[in-house]
Amino acid sequence: MPIGCNLNFDLFTLWSRGRAIGVDISLETLLYDHPYVNIQPILVMINEGAFKGAGLAQFTGKEHSGLNMASWYASKDYAAIEAHIRDEADPFSYLYKSVKRRFPEIREWWFNQMLPKYKVRD
Repeated sequence: MPIGCNLNFDLFTLWSRGRAIGVDISLETLLYDHPYVNIQPILVMINEGAFKGAGLAQFTGKEHSGLNMASWYASKDYAAIEAHIRDEADPFSYLYKSVKRRFPEIREWWFNQMLPKYKVRD
């Protein structure tokens, strides 16, 4: 199951590249028929609802972009590709695990404190 940030973009890119090499899969299948976890909306909420500044780089200190990936692949610079993947994956994993650990606390707060107050208003 894919877990990432801005996965709609990644899945669209995967679909587009697949079409270019003859892989016939519908975009709807990629987006709707398989589970995935996209943390982008969570980062927006942590960022007080602002989209600006809610990117993965701002939350992980990511230093490199993937813009050079095609040239690294063409020049067979696999070390640079691996370094880029590690630069992105390791901080993302730490962020994901750290945020995920807080959800039981948020769930408990919501169901035990906030939801009863909301139901009283009905």
